[in-house]
Amino acid sequence: MHKLINRESRSKLLQYLDIFPTVVILGPQQCGKSTLAKMVAKDLSSFLYLDLQNRDDLAKMNEPSLLVSANQEKTICIDEIQLMLNLFSIPLTVDN
Repeated sequence: MHKLINRESRSKLLQYLDIFPTVVILGPQQCGKSTLAKMVAKDLSSFLYLDLQNRDDLAKMNEPSLLVSANQEKTICIDEIQLMLNLFSIPLTVDN
């Protein structure tokens, strides 16, 4: 079992989520990106985590604009987003 080290990354990520509408966590494989996102989720009131390696979560992304619109009150984490590169060309803004 690996011991988790509390890093500055957690507080920085929370700070960036307060400032920016989109935040990306980058790093090499197995460095703790998903773990960091799940740790931060505990600090947020409403959070939706999707792992695109999971078929059910991938299916939810068939209509990404609808997914975002239906969850506009939530912070949405899309893990393994590189599996759906076309997502970057879709406008995902929510009309107020």
